[in-house]
Amino acid sequence: MVFQNIVSNYMAAAWIAALSLVAIPIYLRLLGPAQWSIVAVCITFQGILGLLDAGLSQLMPRGLARIAGDNAKEAHNYHVFSRIYITLAIGGFVLGQLSVHPIVVHWLKAPNVNPAELKLALRLVLFQFLFQFANSANIGYWNGVQLQKRGNLRLCLFGTAKAAAAVVVVSVFARNAFGYLMPFVGVTLIEWWVNRGSILQHFERLGVSRARVSRSDLLDVAKEGGSLTVGILVGVFVAQIDRLILTATQSLTEYGAYLIVANVGLAFMQLQHPLLRAFFPQIVRDEASDVKRRPNIILRLLVGITILCVIPCLLLTMFAPDILRLWLRNAYVVQVGVMPLRLILLSVAINSIYNVIYLQIIAAGRSNVVIIINGCMLLSVGVLVSITGVSMGIVLGGLIWITMCVTQLALGCLWLVFAPSRKRMDNSNWQAG
Repeated sequence: MVFQNIVSNYMAAAWIAALSLVAIPIYLRLLGPAQWSIVAVCITFQGILGLLDAGLSQLMPRGLARIAGDNAKEAHNYHVFSRIYITLAIGGFVLGQLSVHPIVVHWLKAPNVNPAELKLALRLVLFQFLFQFANSANIGYWNGVQLQKRGNLRLCLFGTAKAAAAVVVVSVFARNAFGYLMPFVGVTLIEWWVNRGSILQHFERLGVSRARVSRSDLLDVAKEGGSLTVGILVGVFVAQIDRLILTATQSLTEYGAYLIVANVGLAFMQLQHPLLRAFFPQIVRDEASDVKRRPNIILRLLVGITILCVIPCLLLTMFAPDILRLWLRNAYVVQVGVMPLRLILLSVAINSIYNVIYLQIIAAGRSNVVIIINGCMLLSVGVLVSITGVSMGIVLGGLIWITMCVTQLALGCLWLVFAPSRKRMDNSNWQAG
């Protein structure tokens, strides 16, 4: 099962990465720098709202792994988290709509972009966020019950539909940001509706009646994830801080170039996620059992991460200029983007090693460690920015990533060496419903 999930995860990651590699040059050529810069801001806005996940994507699979095989508890787990995801999606949508005007007027440096057009694009992308965030509960369920093949197939099918529809609309009907965004909004709505319906029909076939989601269920999730949520919120904020700083200090044209190279570099982070998702339920079950097999599990995970992520990222840093030149055929992006891309690729290699430690921290229930590590990351990035300033342009984005990843790996290693006890702090009673 683990091997099948690993293969499925990597095939899905490769497919999604290939879609981006094919589609981004087409979007850049068809939209042009001005319209692409609007799309770049919309992508960033949506990513920042991802802060609302706040660790739910770790809590849901962890809880399902602990109750594996109990259909009634699995169904209840799904309904609890689905309620939470939908509620947060609506809250993020409303908050985002209220934030559009001050972001455009007071934050972004966009003298060559029509403010009304930018505002409308940001309001439109919030509809995509609404349904995409709600769909996280469906993907989290399939990951937690080891049906990752099904979830990956859906991600690939709908991801392909979004990219293909956007290319068609931008090519034929509207060569602007709205032509790009509309297909993504429409297909994302369909994706959430189809996936949710599939899971609910699965429960009906099992004869599992829908249990009422009570207030205490929601409070129990908040209690279990409380400190973890704080730590992950800080971590996600740090992961977005490069974009927050650059959107406020660089022109949207420069930022559009940065987003392209950042997305390329960070896409290689997907090389680690299939292994992490496949091994995480094993690590959780091993933490809860009396028979410890963790050293063997961790060693296998570390070897896999090194071969499939660390080594490829290190090799790719050597060929960053050629990659950008052959891929984009855009001299400006190649000129300004090579150094940020190299730094981000090195950061991904470092981060992939840290995540082996991170899984152990989460499985052990040591949320306070996550808070400390991510708080130190935020502090180190603040020190970096205060020293270098913003005169380095978009290279600063790459430096932020390398600083963040070196800090988290160093502190993760300290936890492994000096933690006096790593027994799991079991707060999973809420899973029984």
